[in-house]
Amino acid sequence: MKLYKVQDLGLPEGWNNFTVFSSEVSRLVLLSERGRTHGSIWGVPPFLEGIFRATLATTMTASYFYSYIETTSYQTTYTVMLKARQSRYSLTGEWWESNDGKNWGKVTSTTGRDGKSCGYSSVQCQSGTCEMYCPPYSSTCENTCNVQRFSCSQHSCTGPQSPTASQLASSLTANGRRIVGFNPPIILYFTANESIVVSAGRTSYTLVGDYSQCYTTEDITCRSHVRRYGDWYCVRTYTCIREYTEWSRTYQLQVIELVDWDTGEVYASLNQTSLTFNINANTIVRFKYVLKESWRRSWQVILQPPTPEPTPNECQQILNDPSARCKSNWCSCLKTYDLEAWKKEQCCQTPTFACLSVHVTTCCSGDAHDACLNSWSGQGGSRCGSSLPITVSWSASWSLKPGWAFADIGKTGYGNVRCGLSSRTGGSASGSCTLNAIEHAAQWVVVIFRRT
Repeated sequence: MKLYKVQDLGLPEGWNNFTVFSSEVSRLVLLSERGRTHGSIWGVPPFLEGIFRATLATTMTASYFYSYIETTSYQTTYTVMLKARQSRYSLTGEWWESNDGKNWGKVTSTTGRDGKSCGYSSVQCQSGTCEMYCPPYSSTCENTCNVQRFSCSQHSCTGPQSPTASQLASSLTANGRRIVGFNPPIILYFTANESIVVSAGRTSYTLVGDYSQCYTTEDITCRSHVRRYGDWYCVRTYTCIREYTEWSRTYQLQVIELVDWDTGEVYASLNQTSLTFNINANTIVRFKYVLKESWRRSWQVILQPPTPEPTPNECQQILNDPSARCKSNWCSCLKTYDLEAWKKEQCCQTPTFACLSVHVTTCCSGDAHDACLNSWSGQGGSRCGSSLPITVSWSASWSLKPGWAFADIGKTGYGNVRCGLSSRTGGSASGSCTLNAIEHAAQWVVVIFRRT
């Protein structure tokens, strides 16, 4: 094998001296003919040897003299291209996966596979009713709304993988050395025609995750009825739903491929856990895993809207019920049918003080509300006052039946109230709700459990 001098490669002659070379060059990058980076080295130029396919260009000049009436001359330049023989080859590994055996993607990171990785966002969701009354032969309609908006957090989580991505990548080897790396990739060098054994030490892995989302569904019903003068009456109902989904996917090794690094050609493919070959090309080893089995399950929690205002058809019964006097429905009906009487009823006027009541309840998703419990204790409370904010603490403790686990904390009710979770251990949780308006408000804190 020939070792070239720096001037043969078109480099400064002074670089033959390593001291000069190292003072002027911070790093020497090796490229294949297709421009791929094979790595970088420290050393004098002759070390290049043949790690990449070096191309030598030699220029020869010939001069000829001819005699005519006058003597003239010309010269011809020839360029000869010589291929330097390659004596060492690069080898790297890649991990690919597919959910259908047709569309493949390269795994490029351990994020969300060695540990849980989540993304969070917040959306608005609403519950309640909007009503529209249109007197006959009139283009003017009266609208009322009793809709509560929820700020609902959403998330999407992946991981951890089992075995982890780091464990699986460590088991993908060439002659016992790891060849799959992420940042940076791993590149090994072998001499021409050397026997290589590439192996997948782990033939399967399972990736799990979960996500939740909030959304609002709506429904509208319209009918004619007698309110004042036979108005047309429509009700639009909004329902806030929180959906939880868990999933799991198991992947199985399908094939090991050998890919020519410079041309992209797949020149070997074997449906086994190991493959033996003699290396004579810069090569990428692809370990390809395909989806073997998967499952997912979803459940929904409906955030109950506030109690809707009574319809005019219900008001006659409410106004004639002595036990309903001064309650919100009674006041609402009185205001609709006798505005002057409503103004005189002190109990129906806007209060100058506020009250907040907090209740704690359970939800065993997909089953009866207490079907998942061995024992349960929930404590809320109530407070009133003329100054804001008004805060009420809540707490809960429980013992679950086998196959159930804590999922989340939800809330429903009415009023300008914010509820939060301040602490949670294995079988207990606590927090508080805060009222920020002069009104009577009630909240139900819902402790949600799911099947494991």
